[in-house]
Amino acid sequence: MVFSLGKAVQVEINIQPEMDAGLSTYSAKQMYERPRPFLVNGEPICTPDKVESLKESGSYPSGHTAIGWAWALILAEIAPEHVNEIIARGRAFGEKGRF
Repeated sequence: MVFSLGKAVQVEINIQPEMDAGLSTYSAKQMYERPRPFLVNGEPICTPDKVESLKESGSYPSGHTAIGWAWALILAEIAPEHVNEIIARGRAFGEKGRF
């Protein structure tokens, strides 16, 4: 994956941090066992092909939030002059999955 941070900086980034961040939430998900909203409210989800796999893991803590923050922190280290914008975007990424 390649990110462009302005005209002068282009960085190739491995997806391992994303995988690590998302997987880091699983032990807490097992502890809290918070059901996903679609299991409680009976509403359809935008990815019906993933219903079966999503039933097996809880909704808290959010893997998307962990991934958003992980990438934001990595990119903020690479481009500290844009730290505020990067952190805001990482937070927004995590919150987009919350209702």
